[in-house]
Amino acid sequence: MGKSKRPTEKLNGQVKEYLAQENLEEPLADVSGVHEHREQDNTGAEMFFRDLAHTVPEVVFSLSHDGKITYLNPAFEALTGWKPKDLIGKSFEEIMWTEHKTISARDVQKIRQGEILHPTEIFLSHKRGRRIAAEITAVPKLVKGKLLGAVGTMRAAARKKSTEELLAQQEKRIRSLYEISSEPGIGIEEQLIETLKTGTEVLGLEIGIIGHIVGDNYTVMQCHDRIGKVTQGMEIDLEMTYCKITIAEDRVVALHHVGKSVYSTEPCYKQFQLETYIAVPLRANGKVFGTLNFSSPYPRENPFTEADKDFIRLMGRWVSTMIERKQAEKMLKEQEEFYRTLVENTHDLIVETSTDGELLYVSSNHEEILGYKPEELLGENIFDLIYPDDRPSVLSEFLLAAEDLSTARSVYRCRHRNGGLRWFESTGRPFRTTSGEIRIIIDCREITERIKAEEEIQKSLSEKEALLKEIHHRVKNNLQIISSLLSLQSDYVKGGDSLRLIHECQSRIFAIALIHERLYQSANLRDVKMAEYIEDLAAKLMCVYTKEKQSIDVNIDADDIDVTIDSAIPCGLIVNELFSNCLKHAFPANTGNGEHGGKAGYISVGVKSEPKGQVVLTVKDNGVGFPESLDFRKTESLGLQLVCTLVEQLNGAIELVRDNGTTFSIKFPRGR
Repeated sequence: MGKSKRPTEKLNGQVKEYLAQENLEEPLADVSGVHEHREQDNTGAEMFFRDLAHTVPEVVFSLSHDGKITYLNPAFEALTGWKPKDLIGKSFEEIMWTEHKTISARDVQKIRQGEILHPTEIFLSHKRGRRIAAEITAVPKLVKGKLLGAVGTMRAAARKKSTEELLAQQEKRIRSLYEISSEPGIGIEEQLIETLKTGTEVLGLEIGIIGHIVGDNYTVMQCHDRIGKVTQGMEIDLEMTYCKITIAEDRVVALHHVGKSVYSTEPCYKQFQLETYIAVPLRANGKVFGTLNFSSPYPRENPFTEADKDFIRLMGRWVSTMIERKQAEKMLKEQEEFYRTLVENTHDLIVETSTDGELLYVSSNHEEILGYKPEELLGENIFDLIYPDDRPSVLSEFLLAAEDLSTARSVYRCRHRNGGLRWFESTGRPFRTTSGEIRIIIDCREITERIKAEEEIQKSLSEKEALLKEIHHRVKNNLQIISSLLSLQSDYVKGGDSLRLIHECQSRIFAIALIHERLYQSANLRDVKMAEYIEDLAAKLMCVYTKEKQSIDVNIDADDIDVTIDSAIPCGLIVNELFSNCLKHAFPANTGNGEHGGKAGYISVGVKSEPKGQVVLTVKDNGVGFPESLDFRKTESLGLQLVCTLVEQLNGAIELVRDNGTTFSIKFPRGR
């Protein structure tokens, strides 16, 4: 893999500037050098360099535009004795050594003015009161040409030479990881392999392994082995590996001569005879994944340094980030495959459009359902496929959904490639992409057969309604024929009870026939409007029984109640019997004018709806009253017997009130 070389000063400046990002009000430009198409690596890189800032031996600081300290790494406490939090929001002048404060302040002023401060010696006051000679370097922090402050480093002047050597070594190691991440077009697997190669070269060891733990097994996920001991995919019992030691310690394990350590009796040493071993646990998404380890069958002359441990710790963090990315990509790929399979195997048409209707995705089943291949429709406008008469309503729903990010539903027709029309029911759901663009996913379900079935059902229902109306009409006509036959028969009856009985039968037949007539004339073939029905029935009865009693007033007080035919017929017969009884018996015939005792007669019929679905039917008159000695439930009168039977049929209750005339009150459930 090719490695681009950069000047030390430039890389060091980029690292320092990158470390200062966490204190900026807005992101800096991409100072890491990573190509734009690798933006997904930024999170891992940011965490990597943040760790670096907390581990380098130099003081790393960040200043605001007015010279206030906004960031200090832990190395500041080691240099000055002051905790970083003690100086955040303050200036360096507050801890400068008194005798050199003027000179030191002048250098800090240069930093505030946006000048690059090359390595310059200043003097600080240690927390314990002694003077410290420090070397400070700083560069301006610019965003879009605006000076936001400065970032820089500081170190003890007395350790200048050793610090420079350590920094150079660390810089070389960091640059090696930086170059891996910045290589264009390199995948995660290649990055992991290159990381192992770099680790073996930097540490001077032969074997580099990224191992994965699953249960009691240790699997070599990636490896770089210059002596051929390890191969990718190798599975080993966890108890027989050095990895067990690393996981148990849960920290960096660095052994320069295993045979002379406490681990010389471990099964892993006896089996693999690896004398040098350095490793760090790997975690992905908060869980232990495995280990990053480097080893050699040869012992080292000297123990691993703290810099070596820091390096492998940072490498471990870097590798963990790559593993998390790999897991996320795998999960994303599986989800994409799942949804692609789901979309391609559903019978619904699935499309994705822009807000102006351009087709950006078309599911493969369009050819089966509409006759168009998906590639023929891509880039076309979805509204061109919709039948012209249906476009305005669909477009209105579409635009409203795009504006409010709400769900849109429409039913419309589309033209098949062969010219035929197909019905569709669609649901559109807008969403906003990561770039802020609004797009719409539309699920289109063909409902052509359902529409045809509904039309057939509606046609059949219309035919049945017409037939049912005809039946009601014919029943009414047949009842009228029966009534006419009785009328003809009455011509052969010479008065008396027989003629009265014929008239009563005709009245009952009329009450039933009137219900069928109402149903025939109504758009609703199931229910009867009681108010209209009782008015017609009362008018008919008045014509039959009051030829000489025209002064009787009739009051109909009925709510707008619909009852089924099963309740309407019994209810109508009850009104017929009670109303006709009022006309026949409540007002003595010898008055000749419907009056009794000088008082005008009236009959009231009421139908009221009560809570819980109850209906109250009352028939009241102000006539002579019902005889006290007579029990209406045990009378020999066919009419009252019929009333009681019909009330039972309605699952109701009947009550008689003798007060200023006669009142019959019937309560029954409305029923549906």
